[in-house]
Amino acid sequence: MKRASIISRIVASLIDIYLIVFITMMLIFLLLNWTENNLVLSMIISLVFILLGVTSVLFKDVFDGRSLGKRIFNLGVRELDSTIPSTKKLINRNLSFLFWPKDVYKLIFSEDKRRQGDINNRTDVYQLENTNSMSSKVLKILISISIIVVLIISGFITIIKQDASYKTALTYIENNERIQEKVGDNMNFSFFPSASINRSNGYGEATFNIKVTGDKDSLLVFIMLVKVPNEEWIVENINYKQQTQ
Repeated sequence: MKRASIISRIVASLIDIYLIVFITMMLIFLLLNWTENNLVLSMIISLVFILLGVTSVLFKDVFDGRSLGKRIFNLGVRELDSTIPSTKKLINRNLSFLFWPKDVYKLIFSEDKRRQGDINNRTDVYQLENTNSMSSKVLKILISISIIVVLIISGFITIIKQDASYKTALTYIENNERIQEKVGDNMNFSFFPSASINRSNGYGEATFNIKVTGDKDSLLVFIMLVKVPNEEWIVENINYKQQTQ
């Protein structure tokens, strides 16, 4: 089997690490939304999911020596005799990710271009199929980058829309008589709100720019909310202007 190229390995690893970090942070933020008034519980939840994320990095290659990123590029971890390593070896191999600067240095600058984990466990990463042309590899890289960008955007939008401050802002706007009078019935909100949410020791400040549309008109609403420990979010300031259709 042919050894995998450095570029394919790096991009595959970036896909794996990004997905693990993305899913871990999404779960943390979504769960913290319900525990923001309990600092101890919030810290415990964050620590547990960070440990689960690290564990996922260690176990990412245990199925046939191929993580999701490796499967995209048809790569696989194999013994030097081309056999599939044991689960223990695959986990031990990924322990070196905890010291990733040394791993990157070994992969790029060492004579045999192998990570420390591969050296310690007598493994390497191979191209399992040699049918991919350069254009196919470039296409896979572009598709992977596009998927990552979409996930980043959708992730941030999901986190914002699930936040208690955003939900409070929408409820306030929906019940604001002046806004109702201007936009009319069938009130709808923009899919991409502009937002800033900050929390510290139970205190919070959030600002949103939300496009509100109805039967009569469209408004761009600016709303600011604040929060103190053990209390709900409250609206501190709101103003709006007509939005050009």
